[in-house]
Amino acid sequence: LGLWTADQSVSTSNGAARTRQEPSSARYGYECPEERDYYPYWHWTPWKDIVNIVSEDRCSRQIIKCDKCKLTTKESGNVQEKGRCRGCATCRTVGQQPNNARECKDAGGKWVMDPAHGIDKPDCIQAEFTTRVNQLGNGIDGETPTYNWTIPDLPVGTDSMKCVLRIRYNVTPADFDEQATFADSKTTNKIFDDERSEVQAYKNIKGTDAVLALNVNSDEWGRVFQDRSYVFEIRKRPIVETGTLTTTIHNFNIRGKRGNIVQTFPAVEYDFVPNHLTCLKGDAVHIQWTGSDYNPNRNGNNGEGGPVDPQNMGNTLRCDRHNMVQTAAPGDNHPLPTLERQLLYKEETMYSVERFLNKEEAEKMSFLDQDPASCAQIEELRQLYPNDQDARERHHRNCGKLNTRTPYFDGGVVKCDKIGTFHFMSTRDNNFSNRDMKGTIEVKRNFWLIMGLLFGALTLVGASAFFVYRRRKKGKPIIPDVPLLKKVTNKVPKNPFRRQKKFQPRAVTAIYSYEAQEENELSFEKGDTVVITEYVSDEWWLGTCKGEEGVFPRTYVS
Repeated sequence: LGLWTADQSVSTSNGAARTRQEPSSARYGYECPEERDYYPYWHWTPWKDIVNIVSEDRCSRQIIKCDKCKLTTKESGNVQEKGRCRGCATCRTVGQQPNNARECKDAGGKWVMDPAHGIDKPDCIQAEFTTRVNQLGNGIDGETPTYNWTIPDLPVGTDSMKCVLRIRYNVTPADFDEQATFADSKTTNKIFDDERSEVQAYKNIKGTDAVLALNVNSDEWGRVFQDRSYVFEIRKRPIVETGTLTTTIHNFNIRGKRGNIVQTFPAVEYDFVPNHLTCLKGDAVHIQWTGSDYNPNRNGNNGEGGPVDPQNMGNTLRCDRHNMVQTAAPGDNHPLPTLERQLLYKEETMYSVERFLNKEEAEKMSFLDQDPASCAQIEELRQLYPNDQDARERHHRNCGKLNTRTPYFDGGVVKCDKIGTFHFMSTRDNNFSNRDMKGTIEVKRNFWLIMGLLFGALTLVGASAFFVYRRRKKGKPIIPDVPLLKKVTNKVPKNPFRRQKKFQPRAVTAIYSYEAQEENELSFEKGDTVVITEYVSDEWWLGTCKGEEGVFPRTYVS
């Protein structure tokens, strides 16, 4: 069938690496341009869909139907199996691989199906926000559009797992038929590039003699402008000291990028997120942030310091580092003078005094675990560079500028124990001019916990009073005459942890063909009978087929 290419010259020699949007076969990292540009994609991919957000203005018009959510969720790889062509005898290049069953059969290949991921279908919602045109996602009301995503649970027996989150930003004009995206749809999507099809780009205004030229780039009509990927780690939820698995843990981060307010737009200069954190007594806060050693080479209006980029000695203003120290008030720009009064400190000899962090933890937030023995004092740096302050600030041993740490910092999970309001700043990023980097943590009493304890106490008192009343009314003693020892029986209780019966092998049918990727894996064809001999894990089973034994994904059989 092929994909719609407008009037762009797209070669098929590189297969999915070339599309209407990338006719020159430009590829960034490990992305697949064709998979990036078309959703839902026809082929199996490792990506698991989270949400598809449809803009309100497109749904309100008659040009497209608002049942788009039904299509995207139905065809998502989460729930829909995907096909591919195997054994194509005439396919000599990647670009000749058919993407549909009919052409695969005509080419002498076999169209096989790969199973869906077997997870819930993605959310598909109409956007509750409207973004400003040409503002790259900034909302009209000044708020940044958001979507709350619940992080999935880790597999059983797993403490951590790396995750890659991808955000795609599609811009499609209303006069583009987004459902006609195949090669034979050129007559429907009459979009002409003003350079490749110059004559067609001039349009006559109906009813007049005026002819006007349209500024159209046909590789950007219906285009994924952004494909952003973020790598992070999902970890097993910790049990906070004196807390439980249900303790509320607030995530405390830093956002922004290096540069002044104009250079960072539409992002922001460095800032704490949330800027004002409110937590209840008994909650916890995970203090962590990350940055980059490879920001654009910009001046140090915020984020002064180094270290120098070893890969490009000319770009010395690229790194960002952050910390947090307490100030006496939101408007102050100097840290409190004594350690005992620092943010979240408690004196080592007064552990009964409720505080947010102990002294060692607070020093960690301000000095970032830097080794004092490896740090150069300012006097030493002045001797090395007596006439170059920039060199002193960028030196890799300048711990005052936090230059020895990596961009990522994990301060750990701490309890909200002290009732009060604490103000703080970053010594490196706070530049009192038209910018600052400050924040507040406010700890309040847990009203619902207090009410729950009070209700429980009142219930206990009421129940006790009712018990006394009932026994007195019946003329019985308030304290029953209960034997101190009950008769002990010789009956042995059942052992709930007794060994289970031996696993009974059972036969299942392969609903997909599977090719072994490792020596210990089992290959089989669709329709084969596979005998399961052991459940290795939630995802993999051990079995036999045609005299061979090995492990295989459980989703390939029924």
